[in-house]
Amino acid sequence: MEVRRMRRRGFIINYTVLVLLIPLLLLAATYSDVQNQIVTAQAENIMAERMGWTLSYIQLDLENALKISGKRALATMITYLADERRFIDGMANETMKDLILTGSSSTLVGFDPQSIMKNQTITAWLKEISQKIAGDGYTLSYPTPLPVELKIVPLDSFHIAIKARISNLTITDRNGRVVYSGSIPVEGYTYVVIGLDGTEDPPYPVFTSSRYQRPIQACEFSYPELGQLPIKWLTGVGNSSLEKVVGTYGVDVIMGQYSLTHTGVQAEILNTSVDGTLVNPSTVFSVNDTGVMVFSNISVPYTTGNWGTVSTDYEHRISFTLTNFQPGTLTLVKMDVSRIAADTAHDGRSAAILIRDQNDNPVNFWIERWDDTTNTLWLWMNTTDTDTYWLYYSTNDAYRTRGYGEETLFLLIDDFTGSSLDPAKWNALGSYSLDGEYITLQSTGRVIVSNATFSPPFFVRWRMEPPISRAGAETYQAPLGGANYIEVNITYTDGGSWRIAYWPFDGTADSIADIENNGRTPYIDTYDDALVAKQWIESQGGSVYPDYQIPIYLNSTVIQGINYNPATNRAEIQITDESGKLIPFWIEYWNSNGALIWIKANLTERYEARINSTLVSGLFRWFGTRYYYISNTRISGGILEYDIGSTTLYWGDQRTFSFVEYRRYLETTTKIRIIYNTGVPTRGNGSQVFEFFDDFDGAGLDTGRWNVGGDSGRITVSNGILKLNGDNNANTPDVWIWTKQTFSESYVIGMKTFIGSSSTDDPFWLWYIDSNGYGWMEDLYYDGDLGWFNVNDGSAYFNLVDGGNYLRDTWTRVEIAVTPPDIFGDVDFITYQNQSGPFQGTWSGNTVQVSSYTGYTAESNEPIGLGQFAGSSTEYDFIYVRKYLNPDYLSITVTKHLGSQPLAYEMTGRTAFPSLEVLRNWESIAGANVPTLSLFTTYEANVSYSSITLAKLADPTTVDGSVSAAEGPTGSANVSLVTESSGVRFDWIIVGKSYVTSGATMGEIQVPGSVVWNLYSAVAFDVQPFADCLTYDKYFGVYAAPSFFERLEGNFDPASTGINGPYWDDAVQMQKELGLIPANGTPYPIGLLTFIYQPSDEKLIAALIDNGYDPTSAISSGVSSADVYWISAVVGTSIPGFTPASTIPTGYRVWGVSMGNGNYVSLSSIGFYIDTGTAGEVLGSLGSAWLLDR
Repeated sequence: MEVRRMRRRGFIINYTVLVLLIPLLLLAATYSDVQNQIVTAQAENIMAERMGWTLSYIQLDLENALKISGKRALATMITYLADERRFIDGMANETMKDLILTGSSSTLVGFDPQSIMKNQTITAWLKEISQKIAGDGYTLSYPTPLPVELKIVPLDSFHIAIKARISNLTITDRNGRVVYSGSIPVEGYTYVVIGLDGTEDPPYPVFTSSRYQRPIQACEFSYPELGQLPIKWLTGVGNSSLEKVVGTYGVDVIMGQYSLTHTGVQAEILNTSVDGTLVNPSTVFSVNDTGVMVFSNISVPYTTGNWGTVSTDYEHRISFTLTNFQPGTLTLVKMDVSRIAADTAHDGRSAAILIRDQNDNPVNFWIERWDDTTNTLWLWMNTTDTDTYWLYYSTNDAYRTRGYGEETLFLLIDDFTGSSLDPAKWNALGSYSLDGEYITLQSTGRVIVSNATFSPPFFVRWRMEPPISRAGAETYQAPLGGANYIEVNITYTDGGSWRIAYWPFDGTADSIADIENNGRTPYIDTYDDALVAKQWIESQGGSVYPDYQIPIYLNSTVIQGINYNPATNRAEIQITDESGKLIPFWIEYWNSNGALIWIKANLTERYEARINSTLVSGLFRWFGTRYYYISNTRISGGILEYDIGSTTLYWGDQRTFSFVEYRRYLETTTKIRIIYNTGVPTRGNGSQVFEFFDDFDGAGLDTGRWNVGGDSGRITVSNGILKLNGDNNANTPDVWIWTKQTFSESYVIGMKTFIGSSSTDDPFWLWYIDSNGYGWMEDLYYDGDLGWFNVNDGSAYFNLVDGGNYLRDTWTRVEIAVTPPDIFGDVDFITYQNQSGPFQGTWSGNTVQVSSYTGYTAESNEPIGLGQFAGSSTEYDFIYVRKYLNPDYLSITVTKHLGSQPLAYEMTGRTAFPSLEVLRNWESIAGANVPTLSLFTTYEANVSYSSITLAKLADPTTVDGSVSAAEGPTGSANVSLVTESSGVRFDWIIVGKSYVTSGATMGEIQVPGSVVWNLYSAVAFDVQPFADCLTYDKYFGVYAAPSFFERLEGNFDPASTGINGPYWDDAVQMQKELGLIPANGTPYPIGLLTFIYQPSDEKLIAALIDNGYDPTSAISSGVSSADVYWISAVVGTSIPGFTPASTIPTGYRVWGVSMGNGNYVSLSSIGFYIDTGTAGEVLGSLGSAWLLDR
């Protein structure tokens, strides 16, 4: 018994130990498995990392191999031309491709490329790479032939680009497992750029049997057609006894502050400028540089004698040039008179001066102010057709005057210097006094009123002594007379979206630039240039978009006292425009809560602009990043004109440009009058207001306007209500109708509808029904959703996009908006529903957005429709289609007039707050506080139909503060002087149309008997940079010239090379891929051009003579020295494979280079000529026009 018990105990102990050991064994096994997975993963990560390093190494080494083989291929082709004296037969880039890949090419006839290539090819490189990675345990395999994509093109004139990728490569490890399968590089392509600087120009050894070599070296101004011109210039006016004068700056051409004077001959240029800004020549030209002074006409000296029609009692005269000249324009000129003040009799209001134009014709003017503290004169004048005038001045007080012919400058002017008020100008309504200098208003209110009326826009400018109470000028419209009326001012601005203005490169823009960045630039040189561009943009537009439907809501307060019938929505009203002409309208409702009236108004296209700035940077070290910009902006004849400039920024360079953003929008500022209690109740005529309108007032559905589909028996029209009745099956349509009239791509469908209370009551609304019967559908089964419906067969598709939840079981207003297309031609479909209170014609407040479906293609000339799938009837009181107008952009102000009264706007200033204020019939509508003292102060109000802007001026051309009101006179208005307190003094008042302000550049002072020279337009050039490039045989990159590859092929014909040749499109594409084309979209040229310049090219000329050619005949006959023409003329077709220029243009000597006296040596011994086309490319239009000896 004891033994059995002990055996049982032993079994229990062993079992217990086993139970305890099993979890430990399982844990150990799990740990071992996890550890194995970790080790495996780590090994795989190490292998993946090693393979990543290997691929990076192969990719980097591929770039090095392409550079080495590419340079050897270039050397091989150049050596072939020199040794064999023949050109590449075929495309040179294909020959180079063969050499890079295999080290040989069938086009190199009878020549061993391996003497230069030395097996430096991609094929050899790939074998070497295979051996290198084999040492790391990898095997590289690839198919035959070698799957290499290789494209070689001229990147620009001075660089060649190679684009490469090797595909279908497989790398396996020692175990035969594929560790990589793909291409090198892993993604995209490898790009290599090879510079040509220092490379031998290939054709010259062919021409000279290798007796002459010419390395390619870029001129410092390498791309002249992109703005890098090898000449500098300043413009101005001057006089000279010769048309062109050559000299050396700082030696025989003296550089003054803003002038250049030649010491050897009578030649002088004044007002040296860049883009209209005065510039000191020493900041542009370098001492010892060769310069050319060019004059548009030869001057003949004369003695002034007397002043012509001007008395010599005016002892002096001085010329002045307007800095902002616009011909035939009223101009306020700010003039520095510090040099003439001591010799001019003057006070703050008058001066002993006269103004004449260059032909001695009198110029009308009026002095606003002469400030002795700053020696500044501000005067008004009407410009003629010239920007330069003579100012005569005298010390004799007897000649002091405030103006000459000033009545012709303005619509109204009065300086109140008489002893009585001029009855031809004014009608006195109150008391006043005159003391010979000022008019003092002795009574309050409207004291004097102009007899003349003025149509906006116009400006009113006056100088007064501001009191504590309000005083100033007023626009005044007499009472309208007639019945009671409500005046409604409607303003609509649809917002628009801001875009950047891009300016074309052709130098002239005559319309708003679009955003396409192709041959356009956003950059503007200076803020002042941007300001002119902004002004021009804002002057655009003006196109009228007629007959847009506008809702006018009148609240319950406004309609009090107006006779109406809420049961019929009729009221005793008429609506007229500003001139009293009746206009159509329709009353949607008129009851005790208010009234909603629809009218039509025209919208006008407007532009708004703003100025911004941007910082740009250079991105590349090799050849920089080129930025084009516009400068010297000016407006002429309503067209914005400007010059094109450019700058190259290299790595680390930065520059800030201005740019202009603009937005186009539609706006209206409409004023109407609702004449009420006419005795004739009316609701108006909706058909005269809307694009489509039906209020279902007939005995049945008007089938002359509607098509019917489905069961026409489910249509009822009774008591002005349309009912569409459904059944219990929501899967099939019961009835639908659609208009016979079609509509434009953007509109709003409006309706008053009663939707059944059940969520299964299922009406649908249609739009954009195309010629096949398909239309978009808003389906109201439960909630709204977008689908399509075919009116021809009743087929439909539901739930394309979920919509929103509509209010049911009540009469409600719904509008379905099809928005205007965006720049991609897409529109949105948006539905709105008024869900409480009366509909007030807006899409906000109690009217909410229900469904919105965005991004659908716009369609035109298609109908709209209504229908019913199922449920109880859906009712419609009326339906209309109106042109798309977002009512939330409307601003409507309503003024109720009880009987007639005048409309007046007071523009006042005072020393108390607010110091500037615009009022309507003495009720303030805008005010601002600008510190004002009780001293005579000048004010200006700019008046238009839609706004009045009032400014206080610190001086005649500086605004010290302003305030604006968003309304103005409704028609022509008189101008009045007004005050709230007596004793206010006014100095003067003027009324005029638009004007410009300008500075004045003062010329030299003359006295009678002076020997003077007539001044003509002139240009001073610095040609030294161009001469240096010629002397050292430098190259230019131009569009119409052979590229490096075409030179290898022996094609010297500009008509079939460069931009006109087979490499151009591929070069442009490569520039895009490498990001080299500037933001304005202009690609770099690929053509190479150099010039044959005697005497520095004597070696070339000798080598050509040794080869049997006659280069002296080309020199003596004036052949253009551009090498493509000069070599073509000398060599002709004597060398097989050489294609000379198809035409050899006539060349001309260049002043300062091969014409004139430079550095006291006659330049006519220099053998250099240039044709007009090449001159335009290299010297620019100005250099070509002025420097060639034609």
